[in-house]
Amino acid sequence: MLRGAMLSQLGNSPEPRDWITCLVLPYTDNLAARKPPSWYARLNAQINADPVLREISLEEADTPSYQQVIIGLERAAPGFPAAVRRERVKLAGHLIVQACADYESSLADGVPVRGRTWRKVGAALVDALSGFWSAPVSS
Repeated sequence: MLRGAMLSQLGNSPEPRDWITCLVLPYTDNLAARKPPSWYARLNAQINADPVLREISLEEADTPSYQQVIIGLERAAPGFPAAVRRERVKLAGHLIVQACADYESSLADGVPVRGRTWRKVGAALVDALSGFWSAPVSS
């Protein structure tokens, strides 16, 4: 599913989970469409581990649809200070990239992944990030 199509159906949802779904599923669907063995998710994890390459990667990923998702997430958490919202977006990105790299690595290594699919990995990430996004802010 393309993020733009998802966003056009979403409208102005006040639910963080809707915005998180628009953040996660386009990435996991893209990974699912790749022919195995794929190194895409693991390469992204390596790129994100390097400060210089991470900045370049973030600039490349900064599309209008991505910005629309981030704005939607921020509107869905109006009580959070701006610094907390920025930190949670950054941490969510790390979780998405690492979880997908781990799953891709399991597929490449032939490790049994009973019942797991990219769609289920995406759903698990949406669940985890929904809890993460709604967690209280500590001082």
